[in-house]
Amino acid sequence: MLNEEIAKLLYGIAEILDILKIQWKPRAYRKAAQNLESLGYDVKEIYESKGLNGLKEIPGIGEGIAKKIIEYIKTKKITEYETLKKKIPSHFLELINIPGLGARKAEILNKKLGIENISDLRKAIVQHKIKDLEGFGLKSEGNILKGLNIFKKKSERVLLSQALPIADSIKEILKNVNDVKTVDIAGSLRRMKETVKDIDILVISNNIKVIDTFCNMENVKEVIVRGNTKAAVFLNENIEVDLRVVPDKSYGAALNYFTGSREHNIALRQISIKKGFKLNEYGLFSRKTGKFVGGKTEEELYKLLGIGYIEPELREDKGEIEASIKNKLPNLVTLKDIKSDLQMHSDFSDGGNSIEEMAIEAKKSLRYIAITDHYGSLKIANALNKKRFKKYSEAIDKLNKKLMDFKILKGLEVDIDKNGNVECEVEVLKELDFCLASIHRAFTLNKTDMTKRVCKAMDNRYVNCIAHPTGRLLLKRDSYDLDFNKVYEAAVSNNVALEINAFPDRLDLNDDLIKEAIENKVNLTIGTDSHAKEHLRFLFLGVSTARRGWAERKNILNTLELNKFLKTIKR
Repeated sequence: MLNEEIAKLLYGIAEILDILKIQWKPRAYRKAAQNLESLGYDVKEIYESKGLNGLKEIPGIGEGIAKKIIEYIKTKKITEYETLKKKIPSHFLELINIPGLGARKAEILNKKLGIENISDLRKAIVQHKIKDLEGFGLKSEGNILKGLNIFKKKSERVLLSQALPIADSIKEILKNVNDVKTVDIAGSLRRMKETVKDIDILVISNNIKVIDTFCNMENVKEVIVRGNTKAAVFLNENIEVDLRVVPDKSYGAALNYFTGSREHNIALRQISIKKGFKLNEYGLFSRKTGKFVGGKTEEELYKLLGIGYIEPELREDKGEIEASIKNKLPNLVTLKDIKSDLQMHSDFSDGGNSIEEMAIEAKKSLRYIAITDHYGSLKIANALNKKRFKKYSEAIDKLNKKLMDFKILKGLEVDIDKNGNVECEVEVLKELDFCLASIHRAFTLNKTDMTKRVCKAMDNRYVNCIAHPTGRLLLKRDSYDLDFNKVYEAAVSNNVALEINAFPDRLDLNDDLIKEAIENKVNLTIGTDSHAKEHLRFLFLGVSTARRGWAERKNILNTLELNKFLKTIKR
């Protein structure tokens, strides 16, 4: 898909406009880029089927940006970006992409230390030259180093949400090759890891044409390896894809092996040795005779090893094998269990659709939702104030009378200030059915102060849930520092849930923290953080992350029917 390529250029335009101190426009370009990234289907196909007007239907895409998208589809470039690049020093283009640096600091580093590229920057950090500059200091130097490491990781990995549609499209292509019996996605993508380094695909087929088809796909930039049973290619989307063609009788063993994780596979091999077997990607074999014992399906393989089937999301060697042997694996939550979405935004704040449009889309698969538009001093999110809340409240009341067998909970996402106060008047909070509280600024407080800040917000009797609790943005920004033992304690004592934010670049809480929260009896919610109706599909990412954290239906409040949900969150 071209979405990621175009989004990257739109982000670039926004960054340069920031450097040139152009107001308002950068926000529009970033919003358009974010919506393109999370679209889920190819923007080129939209243009080919619906033209300019089809592109304008995408939230955040006006006529001007739509024309730039068309220009890229036709010419593989955007003229405005090429023109803007000439207006700033070349080194800015590299340095401003480092999280935590920004244009102003990049300019100072260039003038004071002559830093023009990433190599210069890393050298200056190693030599501790930055900490002595006015306005920087040791903490700032450390944050820039963190940003460099995130930048490096970003060049090596892609978001789960970006890799999935690529893998699915390849799967569809290969399924249509004659004599292809089965196609499956494997690797970390099958385990639903939040970011992936490459894509693994397995096929059962006797037809060499499957290799030819794979290597000749339209988006292949380079063929890395090409053989009779395996091939590897590098795509225009800057990700490697590995294909393995395996025989029917070995398919389960191969799928298990190439799904991983490495640690899970090592643990399985150790068990197989104890039982007198040899386990590899070709199957399970007797160590005495070398005879093939089994491996046609994963279920058969686990059974022969004396283990119950383990879902792919759990295969990280974090106790899943021991739990399976003791018959104590969790009954993982599924997408079908989810009855609501508990973070959604409309055009009352920074969303691209009306409350009604969001509700109608959600009604296709859910029973109730919470609309949680921003409230407080977050200007960039067009946050509501007391005066605008009245119209917002009336709109929700009106829709609840109109919609049949569906409920819109009146919610807000309120800001937590630096001292842990909730930026919302009590009279407004009293009107809410559901209140999210979240941090959107002052991310660099130390662990003690940040923990006190979050815990104090949970002391507010009107707060029901802490949204995106660690504040991380995958491949963009690290989590802020929290003492989660204290956070869990405050959450339980105040009956406040912690959110699993399903937006692709958040997935926050992560799997390890979800598992910890469950062990500490903390209630969890899942919210898509949708800013357009197309984002509602991200619910499955939240569910997948919950599954990686061993979450069952009973751990997720969204699985409750409306009346029980409202009783459960009551304080």
